[in-house]
Amino acid sequence: MTVPSFTWSTTAHTRQRTVLEKSISGDRRSHAYFLYGISHVGKRRIARDLAGFLLCADDKVKPCGECQNCRAGHSNPDLVFLRSNDTDIGIEIMRSFMQ
Repeated sequence: MTVPSFTWSTTAHTRQRTVLEKSISGDRRSHAYFLYGISHVGKRRIARDLAGFLLCADDKVKPCGECQNCRAGHSNPDLVFLRSNDTDIGIEIMRSFMQ
């Protein structure tokens, strides 16, 4: 399988980016990715970059910025960001999301 070229929007989190790149470069993609940690370290940026790669329909460059999925941006119905005002995302939040 040829992996499309992809550039992260951040140079931080080298270890985490490497783990994600290995996951998405093969046939080991997960149905969900859970990113957690302290506030303001770049989790959302990593998540948006990953979503752009996974949702883009182009086979050579991801995200291409031209396909329907890229034009939909982060309003794509297949992309969901969960956030809680509490320190944890509890089971109640997950249950309400699933309904």
